Amino acid sequence: MNTLKTYFKGNKKTIYMVLIIVALLTIYPPIFQTIYQAGRDFGCSLVNVVLP
Repeated sequence: MNTLKTYFKGNKKTIYMVLIIVALLTIYPPIFQTIYQAGRDFGCSLVNVVLP
């Protein structure tokens, strides 16, 4: 049990980075999907204006 505590104390930065990456992988896909949809709609509107 004591070695586990020292492991977490020694690698605190790495553990936080892994947790942040997991959180971003969980949060990011819906945000990316929304941005992609908005960009695609904007691109279609732009093409429709340029090519009547």
